[in-house]
Amino acid sequence: MGFEGHEDGVEAVYLHTRARYRALTWNPGVSGVLPWRLASYDLIHIYGLYDLIGPQVATACRRLARPYVVEPMGMFQPIVRNIG
Repeated sequence: MGFEGHEDGVEAVYLHTRARYRALTWNPGVSGVLPWRLASYDLIHIYGLYDLIGPQVATACRRLARPYVVEPMGMFQPIVRNIG
């Protein structure tokens, strides 16, 4: 399904990608992780919006009443740069 990383008391779960189209990825393992893993976290950090994991995790967080933070990974800067 993926692997876990631990550093300075922070746990990260990395899921394998099954399909990729440009920057969009599909990670079927997310549905197996969400129900039982998210309930044990105090805060969920959604890093990036380039894949389908973010919306699934955000929906699960709202159902579980867990706070989450979305970090768009520098998506704002290229848009501003192209306006001029």
